[in-house]
Amino acid sequence: MWTNPSASKVGSEQWPYKVDATRIAQTPADRWPQLAVGHDVFASSPIRTGQTVFITQCLACHKMNGAGDASMGPDLNVPHNPT
Repeated sequence: MWTNPSASKVGSEQWPYKVDATRIAQTPADRWPQLAVGHDVFASSPIRTGQTVFITQCLACHKMNGAGDASMGPDLNVPHNPT
C-alpha cells in the first residue's frame, strides 16, 4: 500500500491486512472534543505528542474522559486520573 513506508511514518502495526473500503472520517479530536488539545498549545509541545500517541496507540482499546468507541480496556481518566 505504501511505496515508501519509512517516509509515511505509519508503523507496521497499523498496516492493513485487507482493505475492504476507504472512507473519510472525522479526526478523533473533532469526533470527541474532550480529546482535543487547546489551540494555545504549541505544535512542538509534549502535550501534542502525548495526544498523538494516545490516539494512535491507546484509543483502539481505551477511552479517555468517556471519549472513544473502545470497550476492551478501562477509561484511562475516569473515575480517577492515574497520576
